[in-house]
Amino acid sequence: PTLNLKDNALYALPSIKTLWPWLLDCGIQDGNGAVRGETRDGFGLCLVAARPIRKDEKLLGIPARLHLSVGAARKSPMGVAVDQVLAAVDGDESGLLSLYLLYEFSLG
Repeated sequence: PTLNLKDNALYALPSIKTLWPWLLDCGIQDGNGAVRGETRDGFGLCLVAARPIRKDEKLLGIPARLHLSVGAARKSPMGVAVDQVLAAVDGDESGLLSLYLLYEFSLG
């Protein structure tokens, strides 16, 4: 089956006009105009390069409190299940992080 992103809840993201204020309100640090929001067919709202990017240039700063990591999952309400989830996916952290992302998405 083909995945139709326009039928996916993740496709209903903020508009381009509200993206940057929302990111800044979340504590994202702008990388001096290196990226911008743009709507792309089949993907919805995306971050794309706004100009040529130099090697090792900082594009965005993401505060540690927004990182999706095993440590962050352990500190969340789903933390009590982290070890069991990791055991169920043979230690594959991507499986745990996928569940943690779904949990965060459920918060709105």
